[in-house]
Amino acid sequence: MTSPRRLRLYFCLFALSVCSVLLVAVGCRQSAPPPAPPPPSPPTSEGAVAPQAALWDGTRMLSEAEAANYLGDQACVRCHEGICEKYAGTRHARTLAPVTEQSHGDMFRSGQKVHDPVLNYTYRPAVENGVCVIRGESGGRSAALPADFAFGSGRNAITFLSREHPDAWVDLRISYYTARKRWDFTPMQKPGDRVFERAAGIVQAGERLVACLQCHVTYLRADVFGAPDIQRSHLGIGCERCHGSGREHVETVERAAKGERVPHFAIENLRKATPERINQICGVCHRTEENAKPGEFKTENGLARFQGVALARSRCYQVSKTLSCVSCHDPHADSDPDPASNNALCLKCHESPVPKPPQPDSPNFAQSGTVCRVNPKSGCVECHMPHQTIATIPHAQYRNHWIKVWERSQRR
Repeated sequence: MTSPRRLRLYFCLFALSVCSVLLVAVGCRQSAPPPAPPPPSPPTSEGAVAPQAALWDGTRMLSEAEAANYLGDQACVRCHEGICEKYAGTRHARTLAPVTEQSHGDMFRSGQKVHDPVLNYTYRPAVENGVCVIRGESGGRSAALPADFAFGSGRNAITFLSREHPDAWVDLRISYYTARKRWDFTPMQKPGDRVFERAAGIVQAGERLVACLQCHVTYLRADVFGAPDIQRSHLGIGCERCHGSGREHVETVERAAKGERVPHFAIENLRKATPERINQICGVCHRTEENAKPGEFKTENGLARFQGVALARSRCYQVSKTLSCVSCHDPHADSDPDPASNNALCLKCHESPVPKPPQPDSPNFAQSGTVCRVNPKSGCVECHMPHQTIATIPHAQYRNHWIKVWERSQRR
């Protein structure tokens, strides 16, 4: 007689055999292999770093071959229409634009005069024969230069550039300060600031011109003489300045749509980038300690304008290890001026008190967030990121991104 234990063993072996046959039969009935998984996304910052695009850093002009890889913002609209439409209205997108009577005529018709007592020169904006010009007058003599391009989004000011020949432009002597709705001397061009070679303004050429343009264009091309060709460059900060040239990306997406496996989509994906990478990209223009050295007069005097350098000094940044520019800013929209919205961003980390707040060097410090003893619900930004002025830039204010307790006298 067979023992009960042996019977159970036979039964288990029989059941396993049946399951194996069934699995093989199911596999044989498949008419085609299962669909291939979608192309893998680049690894996130929690594991390997997402692939980085070769972004233009503004230090040189692109060759014809390199420029051919840039497709322009319209190439992005096909897949990203909503974002592109939203971004097109931002200040970043209009940091450099051609001057026309239609776009800038109203400010040039103001008739306001700006006088330099040192040079005994008077400057006056005007529209003459449909052209926006800055006219200079002294001792009965008068001359005018056209304003060909407008620098700046208009948040604080707009400065104008006049072309004399391909590699010689004049940074015109007076600018329009939008917040005050008035004309005044261009930054670094006040009476007595410097010895002017030209009463019309500062001549920009060569490497100095490239440096002047680098944060106002998506990319800069050269003309046949090797000089910056503003007309053929992409004016304003477009999609490809932060995400990289689009040709390879578009071609890769088209291949993936046809079922081809691709390792990544050949574009800078900021949603998967590390905080360090995001701050590095923004910091090309908004500065980091790499391109605005701590301790130098220009850096310290203009700290409110160098947001990346200031942010790096903040305890919030140093302790959290996750804070980046896009933690508080939508990169496809202008910064929100609403105090309540900005306070809400701060309160995400600083709203709920904890029984025993950890010390600043504790690993849990950033997660818990200390709560302000003065005002735990509002006023965060005005106290800890105040607007400040810079001596060399009249009529302008910048919010200092060094998040800390500021003395009342330092809040301007």
